[in-house]
Amino acid sequence: MYVRMIKMREEIHQMFVEYLLAKSDDMLIGKIEETLISDKFESEMMYLIEEKHFKTQDVLQLFYQCFKIITHEFKIFETLEDLEQYTYQYALSLSFIETVQIELEEEKSEIAKLVLDILRGFFVIQKEFDHDSWVSRYALELLNEEEVSELEDDEYVRFAGYLKNEYVYEMMKMNQDLIGYSTLDHICGVHHLAVKIGRQLKHLKLPIDLGRVSGAAYGHDLGKYGCKPDEGRKVAYYHYYYTAEWF
Repeated sequence: MYVRMIKMREEIHQMFVEYLLAKSDDMLIGKIEETLISDKFESEMMYLIEEKHFKTQDVLQLFYQCFKIITHEFKIFETLEDLEQYTYQYALSLSFIETVQIELEEEKSEIAKLVLDILRGFFVIQKEFDHDSWVSRYALELLNEEEVSELEDDEYVRFAGYLKNEYVYEMMKMNQDLIGYSTLDHICGVHHLAVKIGRQLKHLKLPIDLGRVSGAAYGHDLGKYGCKPDEGRKVAYYHYYYTAEWF
């Protein structure tokens, strides 16, 4: 685990460096490096992983000092909580732009994308090691390369690309962490069961398209995230419309 943690820290360091170079803030790179290579940060990061603290709030708190540096003492965001909420709204905008409740700004969105990339790494580790969580026991894992190669077209590959580029998993996980809805856990369970049964049927040589099984199970409730606040009482109805819109 320690080697894995060090590798991820190096990857995250590179993310910060690339962000700062793109913003011509390379003078701040040294401060980021000083923070990330400190014994204090290393012990806090290891503690977070070992204790399985994978909530969005916990991960962003770990990088509090780094975000303080790149936002020039939080002049771009007033607080870490503002950064959390903005990042969620930005991620939501990539799937359901009309559902977003704030005005998006380019400078803030660039930081939000950095946050999502950092969260992605921690959420992957949670899938692998946090076996007490639903998102680990029934992890949302897409089809393997062999299964994808046997599909009749590239529809599933394009679907997987949208999931990655639009930070769909990260958006769902943030929704669960920040708002408290358990839709992600439900989707994990449905997808796990559907793909497991699909693979059993395929093993029996029955005609089945695993790409459509996985895609439909993964995406069947995505529309719930597209429902607007004033549609809360009718999510059971409206989410069908927004799911169709996403696809």
